[in-house]
Order: sequence, then structure tokens, then C-alpha cells
Amino acid sequence: MKYKTRNDIILVCILAVLASIIFLFLPKEKGETLLIYKDGILITTLNLNSDAKYDMEILEVIIENGKAYVTNAACPDKVCENTAPIKNKGESIICVPQKIVLKIAGNEFDAVI
Repeated sequence: MKYKTRNDIILVCILAVLASIIFLFLPKEKGETLLIYKDGILITTLNLNSDAKYDMEILEVIIENGKAYVTNAACPDKVCENTAPIKNKGESIICVPQKIVLKIAGNEFDAVI
């Protein structure tokens, strides 16, 4: 019985390592647009292909070299400011105290009307 348990643990570890390797090397789709939400409502969309600065009074959103990040946040913990720049589809920066979400989107449509 002990022999089977040891082999099971080895198998699970090997599968976990393989899954991690596959996840790390999957191609990530570069985002096209930055969506900015406040209280769940879309405030604006910004193109990631051009450098820009968007001032929201409570924080600044900077787009440089296809990456977006937050500076000058008015929240006390500054987690959103310390978050790494985002550039790939699906990545986000969230400022919980200010209820602001920055999300990277691709160039596809979410719904067809």
C-alpha cells in the first residue's frame, strides 16, 4: 500500500509540473484596448498602441509602449499603483477603495446585436 501512495504522489507532481510548463508557454494574446470601469460602468476606452495619460483625479492611468499602469492613486494602500503594468488580453488592475477596474481587451466583440 505504501508503494502505491508514493507512486501516486510522484505522478501528481509530474502532472503538476507539466501543467505549469504548458501554462507558462502558452501564447498570450496582446491586448488592443484598455477599458476603464468606475462602479461597474464603462467610463472610457483607450488604445494601447498610442502613448497616453488619463487623469481621473483619484488616480492617473499611463499608457506607454503598449502597457498600462496606475500612478498617483489616492487610495491608502496603493495596491493598484504597485501592480505590474498590464498588456495582454484579460489582464486587469483593480483599485478596490476607489471601485475602479482597468481591463485589457482584444479586438473581438463580446456580443452581437
